[in-house]
Amino acid sequence: LNGAAPDAVAPELANVAGEALRARGRRDEAEALFARAAQTRVPDALQARLNHAVSLWDRGVRDEALRIFDSFIDTYNDGSARSADELAAVGSAVRYLGLGDPALFRDAVRAYEEAARLDAQHAESRILAGELFLEKYNSTEAQALFREVLAVNPRHPAALLGMARAKAFDGTDEALALVDSSLAVNPHAVAARVFRARVLLGLERYDSAAADVRRALDVNPASL
Repeated sequence: LNGAAPDAVAPELANVAGEALRARGRRDEAEALFARAAQTRVPDALQARLNHAVSLWDRGVRDEALRIFDSFIDTYNDGSARSADELAAVGSAVRYLGLGDPALFRDAVRAYEEAARLDAQHAESRILAGELFLEKYNSTEAQALFREVLAVNPRHPAALLGMARAKAFDGTDEALALVDSSLAVNPHAVAARVFRARVLLGLERYDSAAADVRRALDVNPASL
């Protein structure tokens, strides 16, 4: 991917390549790939459309991002979202719309639940729903969803991170061990590194927190 133009990447790989570049802080290149994939008929075109909108949102192009997020409602209503991945993408788009209309958060949860019913092994929909519940201060529901994922895969890094966040929200001392377990699976996960740094700051372990921040920035120099 080094220096490759978006058009040089096969359409079937454009969204995945964009996600990889975004994780490394190469946001402009990632956005171009998302935009390209979203205009094709590849299986993950809807996820690419979501990624494109999130990219626009993150750099402040909010009106255009909201227009794209809003289009996911039509996608849901006309039955175009058929797979668990597509329903989860709808849920995430509606989650952004919920920032302007909190009543829509329930619709986001409903889309995640439909994805989970459609595919009993679809971990991402449960994790996304758990993160949303935690964002809305409902640690009990969040932990139940993270546990569902961990019952199938005890080493799922995103579920372990979600559980760590929930335990930190509850004020227990389990958060550090859980995030350490997540990082043992994926030591390059920026979100987990940043969360671990926050936990260490709370414990006044400032040097260790700074080391985690540096490791996160080594992976993604653009991480806010």
